[in-house]
Amino acid sequence: MTKHTQPIDGAEVPAFFYGTAWKEEQTQHLTELAIACGFRGIDTANQRRHYDEAAVGRAISAAISKGVVARDDLSPTLHKVPP
Repeated sequence: MTKHTQPIDGAEVPAFFYGTAWKEEQTQHLTELAIACGFRGIDTANQRRHYDEAAVGRAISAAISKGVVARDDLSPTLHKVPP
């Protein structure tokens, strides 16, 4: 079986991340689909020009509510990008 995580500084993190940039009005739908397909790392940033972080949050919330994934299984990267 393929290992889907790797250790970094003592923590297991996903080996692959789904990138949410430039998805615009499809951000929530595509992020939910990525989670349903097995992505556990979600890359987003608080930079509205390229990312819709609120839509990513809604997608994560929906996936958890539907029982697709537990919050502890996800590794979203949330970082502030300077203007």
